Amino acid sequence: MATNGAYGIEGWFPDSRGSWRLDAITLLAVIGESEIEAHSQAIEASALCLLPRILPAPQALLKPSRPLRMPDYPAKVAGVYSGVVLDTLGFFANIIHPLDDLPTYGFKVIRIKHRNGRGASVDTTLAGEKRTTDDRRSYQMEDLRRRQRQQGYQIIQHPREKLVDPMSETFTALTEECPVVTPKWSSPTNLISAASFVLTGAIIGMMVYWKDGVALLAVGIVSLGTSIVGYASWWRPVLMVRARRDKVTDGDIVIRTQQGGFILVRCSDEVARELYAGTAECEYHVGDRAHKLLMALGTAMLMVSIVLLGNVGFEGQTMVGASYIVLNGAYWLASMVSKEHYWDLSRYEWKDVTQRDARHADRTTDANDMCDGYRSFTRTLWYVIRETKSTRWAERSGAAPGTRRWRQWLREAEENARAGNRRWAAVRRRDHIFADDESDAMR
Repeated sequence: MATNGAYGIEGWFPDSRGSWRLDAITLLAVIGESEIEAHSQAIEASALCLLPRILPAPQALLKPSRPLRMPDYPAKVAGVYSGVVLDTLGFFANIIHPLDDLPTYGFKVIRIKHRNGRGASVDTTLAGEKRTTDDRRSYQMEDLRRRQRQQGYQIIQHPREKLVDPMSETFTALTEECPVVTPKWSSPTNLISAASFVLTGAIIGMMVYWKDGVALLAVGIVSLGTSIVGYASWWRPVLMVRARRDKVTDGDIVIRTQQGGFILVRCSDEVARELYAGTAECEYHVGDRAHKLLMALGTAMLMVSIVLLGNVGFEGQTMVGASYIVLNGAYWLASMVSKEHYWDLSRYEWKDVTQRDARHADRTTDANDMCDGYRSFTRTLWYVIRETKSTRWAERSGAAPGTRRWRQWLREAEENARAGNRRWAAVRRRDHIFADDESDAMR
């Protein structure tokens, strides 16, 4: 019902600035926590996190503790020759070949190598920064032992090479030349951070023009609080490398997804240790005590700024509210961009080298062949064995059951793979083995 004396649809809305109420403008400052939390790693890993700026839902960065390593993803990872078996896939490996992009019973072969010999020597020490190699090394070796206990970390001797003891310092450690993966300067989060910094400057300029001291204080405090929290969480991911260049096995890796898909990675031992066998450590620029102190200061500044925002004038609330809406939309759009565009992985180069007769493992290739013409886990498993010419990784990682019939099938699969018989009817032969075993049991 119209309250301003106007008739028609124009009477349904407030007709003057004083009729509008923006008391809920402070809610816009804390909405969007899920998006900020999803982008928090890329935001905090960039030096642009130090810029004073308004940030939607800054409480998403107010964490009482910091992770020691990058997150990983559930998948069975097995070394073809090394004997390593893990239950998780590393963060950066999943960016190179995302598990979600592999369909059920899918298969692909990826070749990964260092670009232009970058694996030989990497200078990553920041100016004025002193390494604490021994501390990080002791933590990393303890982390390896914990992963061995929790995930069944196995090392089995392969006749081709002499393996290095995984618990020795020569297996894997953080050295003084640790490779560092940084966010791309053109990443979506960096672009948004730079734009937010410019937008914050524009807001402050307009507040001065409007002579709104409360708004000036609110925006200034929340912007400085963002810088303080960003500095407290500023970090960089450091990869693990071998301490010595001892001769070891090839680094080929087989990854099995929860949907029954396989990825065969052909790579050197150095690449395998950096991306798969090792963990990416989070190296922070601020110690734990300083982190807690800065977080407390940032929390206090955020609370003060929220109170002040509720007392900002109409023009200031309008501009700040519109800015938070735009920034929330920008981070939402950024979540649609592939992670490959966030992190600088120019240290590596990779290529899909899947053979033509294995590219459509997730599809029906011959409708007339009811066994090997249709997609199945057994057929895809055979494709992997055909490329690796080995079944030891399948036995160690549990890719195939450990029954007598499956052991027979694996033995025949390896024989045909080594003989170069790429057209071996793997599924049909499995059915025959199971049928023969049942016939013998009925006699």
